[in-house]
Amino acid sequence: MKKNIKKQVLTTTFLLFCVLLSYSQQSVSGTILYHGDENKPIEEVTVTLSDLAGNIIATDFTDQFGTYEFSNIAEGEYYINASTEIEPGGVDLEDAFLILLYLQGYQPLEPLAIMAGDVNGDGELNYNDIYAIAIYWYLYGQAFPADDWVFETLNIIVEEGKSKEITGPGGIAEGDVNNSFDPDKSLDQYVKLISIISQSISTNIEYTFPIRTKNEIEISSFGLSFEYPSELIEIKNVTSNFADLNFYTSNDELKISWLDLNFSDQKIPQNESIIDITFIVKSNTPNEEINFKINNESYFIDLKGRKIPEVTLNVPKFNIISKNEKNIFNFPNPFEQFTTIQYELKSDAKVSLKVFDLAGREVFSLPESFNSAGTQNIKFDGSSLESGIYFYNISVEGRSNYIENGSMIINK
Repeated sequence: MKKNIKKQVLTTTFLLFCVLLSYSQQSVSGTILYHGDENKPIEEVTVTLSDLAGNIIATDFTDQFGTYEFSNIAEGEYYINASTEIEPGGVDLEDAFLILLYLQGYQPLEPLAIMAGDVNGDGELNYNDIYAIAIYWYLYGQAFPADDWVFETLNIIVEEGKSKEITGPGGIAEGDVNNSFDPDKSLDQYVKLISIISQSISTNIEYTFPIRTKNEIEISSFGLSFEYPSELIEIKNVTSNFADLNFYTSNDELKISWLDLNFSDQKIPQNESIIDITFIVKSNTPNEEINFKINNESYFIDLKGRKIPEVTLNVPKFNIISKNEKNIFNFPNPFEQFTTIQYELKSDAKVSLKVFDLAGREVFSLPESFNSAGTQNIKFDGSSLESGIYFYNISVEGRSNYIENGSMIINK
């Protein structure tokens, strides 16, 4: 009888211990996803569980599947917060345009995307965030005032005897409104350059050349990043028919950005000039070649806020020559209506000018006239000619007879 009572007491004690043990082993587990995307779990995230007073109760780190777990959690109400030191990414002018669409009422955004779009950290999504992305970040390379990452804060209740499995808190890189960040993916090339024209240039004269698109495109914004030899030339200006165009030079890089704040639906015909770049040669090193190269953070955005694939731009090459090599050139070149043809005469002479198109047809001539020795200028009016490449020659008759040749580009 005593043995049975003793056995019953032990059994009851064991069952009570198991019940108490199960109560003390409540767990909270979850998965952190990038913008709620099941295909983008975020690893290396620090996740904390804290009480309502802000005291941290437990800490864990997400694995490659984005999962974390807190064990032995007492019943009660808690907050779950997250942070990470992962290098952020995914920001571009698509995000700035999406913010613009949202502010104009054309595009809804999820709460996490709105938080990500507030890059200046003032607590609301507004035009200042657009400027921060399109100008201060893209052009100047400045970091956003807000944190690198945005994570939701979850409020949960742990009930006695019940473990909890949740999804969240969701996270996203600051500025990545369109959820494009992929740390394992390299930048795609959306723009490439071709050079079909070579021009000879010399020092101390400003040259202006157009960048033309080989494709017909409709755009809402664009960002262009060029590498150029800053030891040889100095960028003086970048102009365009687009309002609010911005550019910035730093070391060997020229960056240009434009965002259509007025939704004017810009359609760029084939071979039309998008921008004109003006530069001056700093070094008079003969036979040096000046090439512009495009970087992968260059792209055009269509009217729906998406990058346009495979845009090709025409950019000329330049060769630096000594002024003694060539006694004739024109500036600006290219030009829309007027250019100045400058040439040197070593002695007094009779001079005539002829201009030809690519087919060799004469399209303009200036009758022979007497010129004194020295530097001479002819102001040429190309308003009656179509856009394109033209060649000109100056015929000199004096102590010696010779012909000097040059080429020019009309860009209307």
